[in-house]
Amino acid sequence: MRHPPPCFRVLVFPTRILVSTRQNSSVGALCVVESIVEASLQLQENFHNFPKDLSSQSSSTLSGPSKLCSADSREMIEKDVVMLGEEESEFIVRKGKLRRYSSTLHICALERFLNEGKAVHGQLIKSGIDPDSYSWNSLANFYAKCGSHRCARQVLHEMPKRDVVTWTALIAGLIDDGYNRDGGLLFSDMRNDGVRPNGFTLTTAFKGCSMCLDIDFGEQLHTEIIKIGFFSDIFVGSCLVDFYAKCGEMKLANRVLLSMLGWNLVSWSALLNGHTQIGEGEEILKMFFKSGFESDKFINNALVVMYMKLGSVQEGWLLFDTIIDRDLASWNALLSGYDNDETCDQGPRIFKQMLVEGFKPDMYTFCSILRHSICLSNVKFGKQVHAHSVKSGLSGDSSIGTALINMYSNNRCLEDVGIIFHRFHKKDLLTWTVIIASYVQNDESDKAVKCFSQMQHEGLKPNEFTLSSCLSGCSNLANLDTGRQFHSLAVKLGMSKDTYAASALVDMYVKCRSIEDAEALFKDMVERKIVSWNTIVCGYAQIGKGEKALEAFQLMLDEGFVPDEITFIGLLSACSNMGLVEEGKNHFNSLETVYGITPTIEHHACMVNILCRAGRFHEVGNFIEETKLAQNAMIWETVLWGSKIHGNMEFGQKAAERLFELEPEMHYNYIMLSDIFAAKGRWDDVAKVRALMLSQGIKKEPGCSWVKINGQAHMFFAQDGSDPKINEICLRLGKLTR
Repeated sequence: MRHPPPCFRVLVFPTRILVSTRQNSSVGALCVVESIVEASLQLQENFHNFPKDLSSQSSSTLSGPSKLCSADSREMIEKDVVMLGEEESEFIVRKGKLRRYSSTLHICALERFLNEGKAVHGQLIKSGIDPDSYSWNSLANFYAKCGSHRCARQVLHEMPKRDVVTWTALIAGLIDDGYNRDGGLLFSDMRNDGVRPNGFTLTTAFKGCSMCLDIDFGEQLHTEIIKIGFFSDIFVGSCLVDFYAKCGEMKLANRVLLSMLGWNLVSWSALLNGHTQIGEGEEILKMFFKSGFESDKFINNALVVMYMKLGSVQEGWLLFDTIIDRDLASWNALLSGYDNDETCDQGPRIFKQMLVEGFKPDMYTFCSILRHSICLSNVKFGKQVHAHSVKSGLSGDSSIGTALINMYSNNRCLEDVGIIFHRFHKKDLLTWTVIIASYVQNDESDKAVKCFSQMQHEGLKPNEFTLSSCLSGCSNLANLDTGRQFHSLAVKLGMSKDTYAASALVDMYVKCRSIEDAEALFKDMVERKIVSWNTIVCGYAQIGKGEKALEAFQLMLDEGFVPDEITFIGLLSACSNMGLVEEGKNHFNSLETVYGITPTIEHHACMVNILCRAGRFHEVGNFIEETKLAQNAMIWETVLWGSKIHGNMEFGQKAAERLFELEPEMHYNYIMLSDIFAAKGRWDDVAKVRALMLSQGIKKEPGCSWVKINGQAHMFFAQDGSDPKINEICLRLGKLTR
């Protein structure tokens, strides 16, 4: 980046901004060219084209005179770019001018103004001034914060001397955008370059390990901090405790905490959360009360969270009541519980009381209360919370936006999901992953695949969670060709060995009935975890290969793996398919007696299914009465389905009547009862069921089938003539049926 030689290329800018770049040289030129449409950059016009609501949001990270709203920031950047272009370098001290460039880039990084920052970079090239280390770091930080990781790497490559600040900025940028493994690889590159990490680099790297639960790389980092003498740093030590806790390695987390020279609130909170996740709250309490922290408000808040997550609601309430100077964090701690089926109705009451007492909800409050609305399946309350977030000026927060997408998705309000998604000013990897998962969960897998293509078009690289969601979509559609394409992409991106991505691939191949591919992938997995075994066991059960599911379960036990709740769902489904009643009973009883797992409603439904398939309806009635499950719709749906198979009109009618009370809007319950009556020739009863549906405004959803041609899915509904080629289709079908 020295003075440009005579043979340079001039880009056409507005009259007040002129940027010159050398041919075949600087990354800055490349970046500026990328941001130009038809070789011109209308910076002034871009200012007016940005969303209006951005101009009303102020930057909370700036302080003092630098605290500017977005509109002011843009105006300041515009003036600086113009002034920097017009001022003659010989009349300005080099350091002062570089400081102004760096300051402007800092504002662009905070506000994520990518195009404006590129224009500043181009102006820096034009000035001919060699950037100092601070300017280089400002450039790298700007591109990293704006998510332009390729440009950030190019800046890093061109820097004459790379220091730890630059490396850390790039690592943090990758991890903040969800590329945790890439951040770890860049950390390794930094060490290979001979750069010694600082405390912030290490805490950032541990954050990435915690996000992707990479225990191997985390242990290497642990060795690294001991080797370079950072183990005594209380913040690095706290991040290490948090990492082991999130990975479920509580013995290691305890040892790290006890080995630290000093403890702080962060380290204790991390340990509390870790023990809470695995249900070992009592053990950590013994350590905690010996430490003398019990009177601290912040620790009390963490303890409330622990009690809530353990399901000890009463203890959490009692501790909450003892906190004299309660703050917003105390209320958020209380809201962190009550998100199960039994207690989720308490969430709205707590939220209302918090508002009555004058507390203003923040991002954590809204995310928690939206989880409650999901649990309650109460979209009306969710919309009220949404409106409150808009009034509070927080609706633009990415975390709240993601929580809103989850809430609307779980209530099957996909139109609202799309509206919120398209209002995001900056769609990062997490946002794309959530919207893709939402479409998959709502059987809109085609839309999920389209979203993935759009995400790639915008230059974002998927992580293992994004790929797993897309593969689930292919599984739902039984779309083997698209699934193979995602498999190729996983190999290309180096994710095919990741446990979760590999498990999703196995699931896709099983559901697409490509059993050989699924088995080959499973055998080639570098590391099998319980999620891998669950995938193969449940996959076999779902496609009717119960014998293979039982064999896989036995092999899992032989290799020393302990089954979990999901494993038994697959196992009981396999017993149901094969008619193994007694073996199914034994496995169901072993849940609690052998493995200490409390059976869920899904396990009970599987057991009811086993008995229904075998036609043992008397035992079904006794089982429902003993387990007190008469108020659960899933149980009666299973009974109704079994009654239809065996033509048991008595039990079918009883199950349908209960379902009409529990979920009166579900059309398929009426249809199934109608089919049971029709099979027995009771046409008067069929007419009564149809009349009941009509009186309650319930319509049967039409049947649907689809065929995929040239990568495009064509969907057909009963009596549907909307396809543009319907005449050709009917003509061809007529020929086939002759």
